[in-house]
Amino acid sequence: MTFNGLLIKFLVVFLADLSVHLADKIKFEFTYSNYNLTAAEESQVLQHNRKLAGVSLAHENWTYDKVIMEIVDDDSGLFIVHKRPFGDRFVVADFSTKPSYFWSFNYEERSIYNFKVKASLVGESLFCFAHVTVRVEDRNDLGPYWVDEGDLQRNISVPENITTFSKLARFEAKDYDYLTKHSAIYYSFLEYSEEFFIDPLTGWVIVAKPLLLEKSTKKIYKLSVIAINGYKSRPYMKLEDRFSQKITLIVNVIPVNIYRPEFRVKELPNLIEDGAKNVIYAVFDVTDRDKGRKGQIDSVRIVDGDSHGYFDIVKRDKKEYRLIARKSVDREAFPMGFNLTIEAKDKGNPFQSNNYSIHVAISDMNDNAPHFLFKSNNFTAYVSECALVSTPVIKLNAKDTDLGKNAEIFYSIESGNERNWFSIDGRLGVIRIANSLDYEKQKTVVLIVKAQDQANKASRKVSSAVVRISLEDCNDNFPVFKPKVPKMFVSENSVSKLILQFKATDADSGYNGKVTYILKNCNKKLKCPFVINRNNGKLFTTNELDYDYSIRVWNLIVVARDSGSPFQRTAHQNITLEITNVNDNPPIMMKKSCTIEINKRATSYTFRELPVNAMDPDGNPVRMEITGGTAKKSFSINPESGVLTFNNTDIRKRRHQRGTLTENLFVSAKDSDKYKAIRPTKISVKYLRNRKKTRLIRCLDNEEALIAINNTKTAPHFNSRDLPMATRLYENRFAPQFLDFPQEVSIDEDVAPNVTIATITARDDDPGYNGRLVFVISSGNEDGAFKMQTTDTFGRLLIFGGVDRERKKLYKLSVTVSDSANIPKMQTRELIVNVRDVNDNYPIFERKIYRISIPENTKPNSEILQVSATDADTGPNSMILYKLENERFNVDEKTGRIKVMEELDREEIDNYELIVTATDMGRKVQLESSTRVIVDVTDVNDNVPVCLISSPILHVREDLPVGSVVTVVHGKDGDLGNSGRIRYNFVRKTLKSKPPFSIDKTTGIIRLQTELRYSLKTSYNLTILLKDRGKHSLSSRCKLKIEITDVDENRYSPRFGDSVFSFAVPENVERGTFIAQLNAVDKDKKDNEEERNYDLTYSIRGGTGLGLFTINNEGTYNW
Repeated sequence: MTFNGLLIKFLVVFLADLSVHLADKIKFEFTYSNYNLTAAEESQVLQHNRKLAGVSLAHENWTYDKVIMEIVDDDSGLFIVHKRPFGDRFVVADFSTKPSYFWSFNYEERSIYNFKVKASLVGESLFCFAHVTVRVEDRNDLGPYWVDEGDLQRNISVPENITTFSKLARFEAKDYDYLTKHSAIYYSFLEYSEEFFIDPLTGWVIVAKPLLLEKSTKKIYKLSVIAINGYKSRPYMKLEDRFSQKITLIVNVIPVNIYRPEFRVKELPNLIEDGAKNVIYAVFDVTDRDKGRKGQIDSVRIVDGDSHGYFDIVKRDKKEYRLIARKSVDREAFPMGFNLTIEAKDKGNPFQSNNYSIHVAISDMNDNAPHFLFKSNNFTAYVSECALVSTPVIKLNAKDTDLGKNAEIFYSIESGNERNWFSIDGRLGVIRIANSLDYEKQKTVVLIVKAQDQANKASRKVSSAVVRISLEDCNDNFPVFKPKVPKMFVSENSVSKLILQFKATDADSGYNGKVTYILKNCNKKLKCPFVINRNNGKLFTTNELDYDYSIRVWNLIVVARDSGSPFQRTAHQNITLEITNVNDNPPIMMKKSCTIEINKRATSYTFRELPVNAMDPDGNPVRMEITGGTAKKSFSINPESGVLTFNNTDIRKRRHQRGTLTENLFVSAKDSDKYKAIRPTKISVKYLRNRKKTRLIRCLDNEEALIAINNTKTAPHFNSRDLPMATRLYENRFAPQFLDFPQEVSIDEDVAPNVTIATITARDDDPGYNGRLVFVISSGNEDGAFKMQTTDTFGRLLIFGGVDRERKKLYKLSVTVSDSANIPKMQTRELIVNVRDVNDNYPIFERKIYRISIPENTKPNSEILQVSATDADTGPNSMILYKLENERFNVDEKTGRIKVMEELDREEIDNYELIVTATDMGRKVQLESSTRVIVDVTDVNDNVPVCLISSPILHVREDLPVGSVVTVVHGKDGDLGNSGRIRYNFVRKTLKSKPPFSIDKTTGIIRLQTELRYSLKTSYNLTILLKDRGKHSLSSRCKLKIEITDVDENRYSPRFGDSVFSFAVPENVERGTFIAQLNAVDKDKKDNEEERNYDLTYSIRGGTGLGLFTINNEGTYNW
C-alpha cells in the first residue's frame, strides 16, 4: 500500500473518530423533562397542555427510523405512545389510551395518573426519559344523595304556639362531584307549603306562619323534602337524575294552653293587729285571654305565706275575688307581715297557672316582754385571768318585738358578782372586767343578768339570763427549783451515768404549768458530754469522761421552762461539775522495735545509748522489765532508767557458729497499779564475726506513744468557769413608755363599729412577758362605746358599741398601757374624744311604691301624681327637697307633684320606673331616700310599620330551584292588636314586568316562582309595601335589589384536531403571506333560549417561530 493510501485511510479513521467524538457531545433528550396532559371524565382522549412532547434529531446519523418510544412505570397500564415525524429533525411523541369499549376516565375513582416515556436510538447507546402527568377533569355526572339514607321519614312534634321562623329539622345531602362549581346542592319541597319553608342552602325546615289550632284545624303536615343539583351546570342530565331520593317530614302540631291567668288588684287597705274577723284586705280581678274552656278560671287559692291559715280567698263574681282575714293577727308573731302568694289556675289541659304576691302589713300594739336571743337564756363566756380591767367579755343581746319605748331595753347584773369583778353596760349589754381576776381564787363566775324594757313603770316587763364566765389560766407563774445543788464531783470514765435529777414546779395549770428542762450553755462546740432529760430533769453523761484530755470543770446552766403561750416563763440554776482523775490508761512503749549488733567474742556491754522507756497517759511512774525473748538470759534492764546491759561469758557456742546468729528480746513497762503496756518493744540481737563491734543499729519510734504525748501536751486543761452564768435573767427592769399618744380625737356620731379612730404606740425594752404590752381603757368608757385592741407595740382605739351625740358628746378616756410581768409596770394618759353631730335621720316616704296608668297621648305639663315624705330631724335637717331624674317627667322640688314633660310613646317605652328622691337640707351631709313610681303607658295606635331587611342588595344564583325561599322581609309595628299586624305586597307600579318572585302577605317570605336567566336579566328592583290592619291603617315602603349571579356553563376547553401541524414555506416568501388555516373545536352546546357567544380566539404562545409568524382570531396563520 502506498503512502497516500495509508494517509487517506488514516484521515478516514480520524474523521470517523472525530464524528463519534462530536456525537458524544450532542445530547439526546426530550424537549422537557415533565409533560402535563388532561383528560375529560367519561372519555378516553388525552390533550396536551401547551408543551410539544418529543425529541430532536440533533446529529446527522440520528434518523426517525432509529427512534423507539415506549411507556414505562405505568401502574395503570392504560397508556400508549406513538411517534411521528415533525419536519426532518424532530420526532413527536403522541400519547393516548388503549382503546376499550368498557372503560373511560372516572374522576371519582382516580384523578391523577403518572408514568414515564422512554426514547432510545437503535444502534446507539443513547436513551432519555420524561415524566408525564395526566389530570382527569371532573364532570358533574352524579346526583346528590342523603347523608342519612336509612332515615327517609322523620316525625317531629311541635307546640301550636311555636314562634314563626323557628327551625324544626335539618336535612343534609352531598354530591360525589367534589369541585365547588359542580357540587351546588339546593333543598326544596316537592309540594308548596304556606306554613313551612326550607332554606335552599342549609336544608333547615323553618316555620313560616303561626300554627295556632284556634285559627286552623290542621294538626298534621306532610312535607316531601328533596335535594337538587344546580341544573345550569349540567344541561345534559335528565331532570330526574338531578333529584335526590325523597324524604318525608311529618310535623305533628300539639295543642297548647297558651295564656296564663292575669291579676289586677283593685284595693289594698291596711290590716290592724288584733282586729276583727272576716275583714276584707284586698280586692282583685283574675282573667285569662285564652278562648273557650282554656280561658275559664278553675281555682284561685293561697299557696304560700299563710301556713297558719289567717287568710282566705272568696269569689264575688265571674272575675272578682276578695282576700279576707279569717282571725285576729298578732303583729309580734309576724313583725314583717305576710307575703302571700296567690295562685290562679285555668281549666286548660294541661292547665296554665300564674302566681301573684300580695304583702299584708300589720300595725303594732305593745304586748311583749324583752327576750334574750338565746333559747335557754344561758350564756357562756371565757376570759383570761391576765385580761386587764375594762376589757369587754361578752355582749348580751335581748330583743323586744314591741315598738318605741316599749322596745327599749336596759341591762343590769342582778346577782353573782360578789367579788365585783365585772360590770355591765345598761344600754348595750356589754359585760366588762371591773377588777383584776384571779384564776386561783375562783375559776367560774355565774352572773344573773336582767333585761327590762322602758315602758311606764306599771307595765314594764323583765326577763333574766344566766351568764357563766369561765376564767382561763394564763401563764403568770415562773418555775421554781427545789432543792438547789451548787456543786458535784464526777469521776472520769462515767458513761450514761445519772449524775443528778433537777426538780422545778410551776403553780400554773395545763401547759402553762408543764415544765421542761434544757442545758443552756452545753453545746457541740465545747463537746459537752452531758445531756438532760427534758421531761424529768435527769442529768446524764453522754460520752466517756476523760480527765486527761478534756475539760475538767464544767459550770452548767440548767433552764426550767413552762409550755405557756405566747411566751414561756423560765427559771435557771447554776451547777458546777468537777471531773476527778482515775488510773485508766496502760503505759505505752516509746520505741516500737530496735536492732543491736554484738561481737561474738564480747562478754558484756551496757547500751547507754539505748534507754528503753515508756510513758503513762495518766501521769503515773512506770517500771521497765524484760518480759521474754530467746536472749532474755543474756540481758538485764534498769527498771527506772530502762538501760539494757549485756552479760554472757559463754562464748564457745557462738564462736564456733558460722555466719550471723540472731535472737530477740521483749521489753515492757507497768505503772503503779501494775497496768502493763499492751505492745512491748521488740529488740533484735545479731551476733557477728570478730571484726564487728558491738553497737546499736537503729530504733523505730512508737507512733501511738507520739500521739499520746501530743494529746497530753494539747489537752484542754482549762475549765469552763469563764462561761457566762445566768444572772438577772428576765428581770422586769423597764416600765412601758408611750411613744405616740394623741391628746384629742374628734369623730362623727355615725362612725361605724370596729373603725379605728386613734392609734397609740408604746415601748418596753424588757424581753418576753416583761416586755409584752397590753392596752386598755381604764376609765371613761362606761357606756361601752369604745374598745382597745392590742397588736404588738400598737394599741388601736376602736368603735365598739357606737356613739350618739344626742346621748353623749364628750368622752374622757383613761388609756393605760401595761406589761405582762408578774408585777406589771404601767403608764396611763387621758384621751379626749369629741363626738360631732351629723345628719343621721333619713327622709321617709309614705309609700314604698306608687303606681299609676296613663294613656300615651297624655299632654305635656299634665300632673299625674303627688308623692310625700317626712324627716324626723329638726331645723334644716328636716326640710325636704324632691328630685326626679327623667327627661319625660318632672317633680316639684317642694310639693312632690309629678308632671309629664314630653310626649310619650308606648311603642318605645310602655312602662316607666321612676326613682323619686327626697333629700334633707343638712349643712354638711344631705341624707336622701327614694321611692319607686311606676307609670304604665296604655296604647294608642300611632306607629307606621318599619321594614327590617338584613341588606338592601341580595345575590341569588340563577340555578336556584323554583319555589325556593329567597329572603324574608320582616316588619315591625309597635302597636297592639290589628294595628300592629302587617301585610306585605309588591308595589306593582314600580315594576316594568312581572317579577319571577312572590311575597307572602302575612309573613313577608319572598319565593322564586319561575326560573332565573342571567342572560335575560341580571337584577330586579322590588318595592315592598308594608301596611298595618288598623282602622286608619298606616303603611311604609322598602326597596330590595336582587342581583342574579351567573352560573358557569362553559364546560369544555377548545381543542385542535391534532397536536402537530407541519407546513413548508419558501425562503423568499413575502411578509403577510397566507400559510395555513388552523381550526379548533369547542364542545359546549349553545342554549337556544340564550344568545351566548362561543366564538374562539387564537394566539401564538411559544416556539422558535415566535415573532416571525402571526395568527388572527379566525385561525389564519401568516408570515
